[in-house]
Amino acid sequence: MSILELKVDALLRLCAAEDPQEQKMLRKELLELMKTRWQTSIDPEYLVRQILLERCGEDMKDDVRQSLLRNMLFNYAVLDVREDRAKYASYRKRVRKLILEQKKHFHLLSLRNRILVNLIRFAPWLFHIAYGMYVKLFQKEEQH
Repeated sequence: MSILELKVDALLRLCAAEDPQEQKMLRKELLELMKTRWQTSIDPEYLVRQILLERCGEDMKDDVRQSLLRNMLFNYAVLDVREDRAKYASYRKRVRKLILEQKKHFHLLSLRNRILVNLIRFAPWLFHIAYGMYVKLFQKEEQH
């Protein structure tokens, strides 16, 4: 089993269908969608979370939404602190747009992450400075 398949399985357990046949069908559908959409530069983890958000029960929506927001925040941050960040400007703008579309759900995030998404929302230039300093001071270089 590939790492991608393991991630899909883990996410399915979060929002699993009660019927094993339905779960098997959903897993196959997710893997197929991820293969086709990955070629169009959509992050596969984002795609899985988005599909799960659409299909999961109401009791799981907030957890999946929170996971989706954290994934988008991480993607934006990684693209923003790269030395060759100009090369990824269009993708970063697309991720920022996706984040802004979820602004009514920012309350689901931790305080730290709410601060970061609001920096992205109101002052992306300040996010670049603040998060860049955070990475240099507190994170190992091989992570970014």
